[in-house]
Amino acid sequence: VNVGVVLTELKEYEKSNAYLEKSLKIFISYDDPFGEARALNNMGDNYTQMGLFDKAENHIRRSISLREEYEDWFGLTNCYLHLGNMFQAKEMSDSADFYLFKSIDLCLETENYRVAVLALLEKGRLLGNLEEFKESNDYLLNALELAENMEYDPILNDIYSLLSQNYSE
Repeated sequence: VNVGVVLTELKEYEKSNAYLEKSLKIFISYDDPFGEARALNNMGDNYTQMGLFDKAENHIRRSISLREEYEDWFGLTNCYLHLGNMFQAKEMSDSADFYLFKSIDLCLETENYRVAVLALLEKGRLLGNLEEFKESNDYLLNALELAENMEYDPILNDIYSLLSQNYSE
């Protein structure tokens, strides 16, 4: 899975999914539902990036089912984030909004602040795209505060960039 995740970061989505598919088969053969859910969720995210939304939704929803069945609430936050991102990419803002909120709420319940920052960022991006700049900035500023408190430096540039875009509008 880790090689697949690295390839995703390098935007090598097809190569990433090849590794994730291999890891998925291994997880299934060893009856490891947590690994299976992780591989499925990452594959779904890759399919979103590739514009293959039906495959993306199918994989992410399979991951959600496993995470709910085994009460993996921490991992479920990431599934909701990826599903929200997928709906955002499909320009289905109501559905994106629903799943980003679910992710944020569950993140706060489980103290999964890293994913909370990402969900707040995506919610801010969604609102900015809808030209709701004040509300977008509220989410982005919350993401910024959390990211700074966690010293989650890699995400700060994205937050600053979106805030700058909003303020220039």
